[in-house]
Amino acid sequence: MGTFAIDTSQGVERFAGLYNDSLTPSYNAVISLIFGTLYIEILRKQKLMVPVIARIAFVLTLFVTVFILKITITKSGVLMFVVFLMMWIGLYKRKSYVIIPLIIIGGYYIYTISEPVQKRMTAEIEFVKEGTFSMEYARSMGSGRVGTWERVLTYYSQDFDLFQKLFGNARSFGAHNQYIVYLMRAGLVGLTVFLTILLRFYWQLIYLYRKYKQPDIYMTIVLLTIIAVCGLTQHSFDYTTLLWYLMIMLSLINVYTYKSSRQISS
Repeated sequence: MGTFAIDTSQGVERFAGLYNDSLTPSYNAVISLIFGTLYIEILRKQKLMVPVIARIAFVLTLFVTVFILKITITKSGVLMFVVFLMMWIGLYKRKSYVIIPLIIIGGYYIYTISEPVQKRMTAEIEFVKEGTFSMEYARSMGSGRVGTWERVLTYYSQDFDLFQKLFGNARSFGAHNQYIVYLMRAGLVGLTVFLTILLRFYWQLIYLYRKYKQPDIYMTIVLLTIIAVCGLTQHSFDYTTLLWYLMIMLSLINVYTYKSSRQISS
């Protein structure tokens, strides 16, 4: 099951998984919940009876996901979970009235019950307020990203020549931000190409969902959004496992596009 990583500066323990990286079990837990939710929704969409064992498995998956998020205390994992809830319950199910109570419950848990979560979530604020960007807070389980972004972007603007600014220098500089990584690695041209491809995926998926109204297409939009949002704090598009999930779901674009073209030609 893995080990616990003990932070030296804040004294907070969190589950680190098999690879000594708390993010891996947290995002795998959220992805498992996404696919479990999709399976149940497909059965309902086809007006099939959901087996009792499937209902039990789904409830267990939900509890395991929340539990893993609790013991890993990863900001990116929590962000993935929140985006999923808002897009699935709030937009797809149109039950936005559920979102506010969930936010209240989550906020109550963070700010009144769980001291480790409070330390984890406030480490970034303390790091920035401290001003000197010392390692005292930088060692605090992933905090210091804002300072890292500032230093990397300063290096890009001051040390890169024109060619490197346009095409990069093939290094990521550990930016902990997928978009800054592509800016450094492939330059402004590479980042623009990446964003163009990303927007193209979104446009095509939204078009297909409006046409077919299928939950698998919508869940692909959810998955793509989660990975894109988490790209602000992680190298989410560089994670092999996440890309496997994403490529499998994005293959739906080809399936539905082919189906649509056959209907038009016939």
